[in-house]
Amino acid sequence: MMASTPPMAAPSSIAAPVGAAQEDGGRCIPAPFGTLPAQTDVTPAQVPADKVIKFAAKYPYAAIGRLDIIGGTCSGSQIGDYTVLTAAHCVYDRNTKTWGKSNWRYEPATYRDSSGTRRYPYATNYVSYFTYFNAWINEADNKKAFWYDILVVTMKNKRQTGTLGLSWGSAGYGGVINWAGYPSDTQSKGTFRSGNCDIVNDGDGTESRLVLRGASAQCLILEHGESGSPFFYSKNDKIYVRAV
Repeated sequence: MMASTPPMAAPSSIAAPVGAAQEDGGRCIPAPFGTLPAQTDVTPAQVPADKVIKFAAKYPYAAIGRLDIIGGTCSGSQIGDYTVLTAAHCVYDRNTKTWGKSNWRYEPATYRDSSGTRRYPYATNYVSYFTYFNAWINEADNKKAFWYDILVVTMKNKRQTGTLGLSWGSAGYGGVINWAGYPSDTQSKGTFRSGNCDIVNDGDGTESRLVLRGASAQCLILEHGESGSPFFYSKNDKIYVRAV
């Protein structure tokens, strides 16, 4: 069961698989919308784990942004005209049983240029409300609770970027997967970083977490601010989010 409430905030992260239409038949809800450039500014397979994006990146990176929350930050991805996908722990801390503060804003593909200046290629969009699973708050088993660590944020204004699709398959997933987000511990506020990691296994598609392997600890998205970052891949020239 899911519920809605006005926006709030919080920190930290774990990769929770996104349940959506099965990828097997090529179906996706919502459908990804965007054209991969013939020569993209950032090629996922070539990006090292600590790659910092210092320009107005094209799709799919343009569909990833920073959620600026009073008291913290998170990352998110545009999945619909007005909707952004992120992590539920960005709004509710299970340890303290408290909600974050209100007045969120979403900054699509914001970045710091080579001089360190913050840039907003797609302006700023404010949050109207968000939708979450009640189990994120009520589940007594902490491990099981992270199965529901997913949040859908509804924005006030229609998107200016493309969108990423959602993917799930009964056979699970293994191989290279890409990610992008906004670290806030080792990087300056608003730094846009991307990379890729290997998925060791995703069980049979029913596991609560992806098991990641990579040359850098950054593959685990351990920093505050990167919570809600999409783990995504390309299939038939479409971009799908596998986990957040």
